[in-house]
Amino acid sequence: MMKIARRQLLRGMSSVGGIAIGLPVLDAMLNDHGTALADGSALPVRVGVWFWGNGLRPEHFFPDGVVDEAIAVGVPGETKAWDPAGKEHTKPLADRGLTDYVSMVTGTTVQAFPVQGHHDGKNAVLTGSYEWFEGDPDQGYAGPVTPSFDQVAANAFEGLTPFKSLVLGVQEGAANNEPGNSGHFTSSTGPNTYLAPEFSPLALFQRLFMDAVPTDDPQAALLIEARRSILDAVMNDVEALNRDLGAKDKMCLDQHLTAIRQLEMRLADGGGNCPIPSEPFPDHPTVNGRQNLRGRSESMSQILALALACDMTRAFSFQFTVFQTGHDFGTEPELDGTVPSTDPDQQLDMGTSFHEAAHFEEFQDAVRIVTNFTFDNFARTLELLAAIPEGDGTVLSNCAILATSEHTEPMSHATDDMPLVFAGHAGGKLRGGLWHHGNADKVSKAGLTILRAAGVETERFGVAFPNTDAPESDPSTTETFTAIEG
Repeated sequence: MMKIARRQLLRGMSSVGGIAIGLPVLDAMLNDHGTALADGSALPVRVGVWFWGNGLRPEHFFPDGVVDEAIAVGVPGETKAWDPAGKEHTKPLADRGLTDYVSMVTGTTVQAFPVQGHHDGKNAVLTGSYEWFEGDPDQGYAGPVTPSFDQVAANAFEGLTPFKSLVLGVQEGAANNEPGNSGHFTSSTGPNTYLAPEFSPLALFQRLFMDAVPTDDPQAALLIEARRSILDAVMNDVEALNRDLGAKDKMCLDQHLTAIRQLEMRLADGGGNCPIPSEPFPDHPTVNGRQNLRGRSESMSQILALALACDMTRAFSFQFTVFQTGHDFGTEPELDGTVPSTDPDQQLDMGTSFHEAAHFEEFQDAVRIVTNFTFDNFARTLELLAAIPEGDGTVLSNCAILATSEHTEPMSHATDDMPLVFAGHAGGKLRGGLWHHGNADKVSKAGLTILRAAGVETERFGVAFPNTDAPESDPSTTETFTAIEG
């Protein structure tokens, strides 16, 4: 059987320079059992965080209900089968056939003090660290000391892929009460330092799949070049490779190239005759303050799936909504008065800041509606990863992804039992279909579980930081959630 290198690319020429397309994992790159690469090395495991802002409704999330409005009912130390179809928020995971890929962990605490709403939970779960700035809004109230776990992985994997990490965003805008402060970004690289997400699917597509960088008018050249098919440029390479592939690999390659072609057509949105728009987001742009989170998330998810399949990166963050999100969900086409609330006086409509309204009890059914929408988008991201064959499994089989938010429920900003959904099998290192309830375990164990499942050897995740008013603050950990490990 012919063997080809994992890093082989399809290459061609365009009017502005070289074009290269990464390949998915083909049988010709694997050992005879499809369990490893031909040279004996393991298939790559990707680390990711999928983040949404402002929590959820616990009664529609935790499998056996809640106490004190925010704490999951459960037996400390117990692990049992989990069917996400049992609750509204997680039902989209079951509806999209993802039950065997996902597990839930409850029974956690953040151990980050003093409490600073939104910040203590976000920093503990993403970084295992927490520094309080004495409530100083100019510094963002609080921040991380060490990198978020996706960036810990990015540092460990650096040099193995063309891109160290991908930092993607769907909802534009600052945290509701902190305009201008970058603390609302999901990925951090060190003390109160953050990475800004890419919000344009078209710009992301250009950066990932086209080598040439225009030098004149960057925005115009980007649009023009992206609408010129990269597949046309590499067709000679495609034909040459196809002559040497078996039937299964030919089908896999055709599926991959078809996905790229369809994505090109989506992003072009009118083809070469479409004028250059003035807005910076040519695909599902923000127009007069209105966004289309579903459309933008779909495009970002499709590009992410292709990037991971092509081993363009092994670390990513996907920020669906910013922490403390003040997004007006009434402007979303599918939520604008079309999803009935159980409270006729509190319909989700335009002109409502989600963060502000979610403080009030009468708005909580709208929180249910928004979170159902959020989880359906999360499930769609996973579905696209699960649809791509890789080795004896799928791309999602070789991912270790944590979906989380910055607190449990928005009225109290409670951080006991932070939302934790693990997705992917990490090449066999994580188990799906389970619910584990801890015994006030540190929530940072989630990040270390993800890192070790992906082969990132680190003794401790995060760091204790001697906050002046709370010297006991220590969200860091040296332990993992062993109950969901393979």
